[in-house]
Amino acid sequence: MPGHRIPTKEQLRLYGSQHPEARRYMELAEAQRKQLRRIQAEKNKAKKRKKADPKKKSLKTTDYLTPKQIAHIESILQAPGGRSRTRADLSRMMIITMIETGLRVSELCDLRWRDLPTFHGHDFLQVINGKGEQDRTVGLSTQLTLILVDYVGKYHIRGGIDNYVFPSEAGGRVSRQAVGKRIKRIGLLAGLWLYWNPKIQAMSSLLSPHKLRHTNATCTLNGSGKLSLVQEQLGHANINTTTLYAKHEKKQRQADLDKASEYAWSELTESLK
Repeated sequence: MPGHRIPTKEQLRLYGSQHPEARRYMELAEAQRKQLRRIQAEKNKAKKRKKADPKKKSLKTTDYLTPKQIAHIESILQAPGGRSRTRADLSRMMIITMIETGLRVSELCDLRWRDLPTFHGHDFLQVINGKGEQDRTVGLSTQLTLILVDYVGKYHIRGGIDNYVFPSEAGGRVSRQAVGKRIKRIGLLAGLWLYWNPKIQAMSSLLSPHKLRHTNATCTLNGSGKLSLVQEQLGHANINTTTLYAKHEKKQRQADLDKASEYAWSELTESLK
């Protein structure tokens, strides 16, 4: 309790020589010490995580996919292989959904059939208890809506509305780790961002679910030129978080630079006519 000093074991032993109930106080005091140590340990872990994973200030070229890389991954997922068609369709649907919506991996894992347009009839996904336990809606393109309709028609014949859209092999909620492994496996098959991983003594890929979220942001900004739309889609509470992607608005930047160049040389151009 704040303002109260916890008696030491020695003090309680001395007290116990005169009071038989001292052992009970010793146990309570030790339990309180353990709780305080646990709280402090959690605080220390949080500080270490924050120090080890500082906020990203700019994107590297391996932080998001280009349209050409997206097309290559799609060709890999469409190609016939040893995996079952169901698993291949599940992987493809996961990647398409993350690229098109920018969902966090935890939000993807929590997605249920009741959150889809095929159930509620609106052209958005419902995200329930997202980051910060906030509910929000994520807009959908016409293309993704049609793909979702096809996916539901194939795999939601007898499923209940509370069933997960992307279930685990056991049928429950798929874990974030399982999604991450699946995405890395696809990156490896596509030969994307490969490196030697000494932990597993094999080649691995830098592709991850969060990089698909970055891909959505850069594609949305390059396609629309609207930073506010990126903020809304990703569910950023602060626009300052979203400005990370402003540096990668390449198409719009190129168009603006062309206009600037045209203006700079406008007098010379006129004189040469």
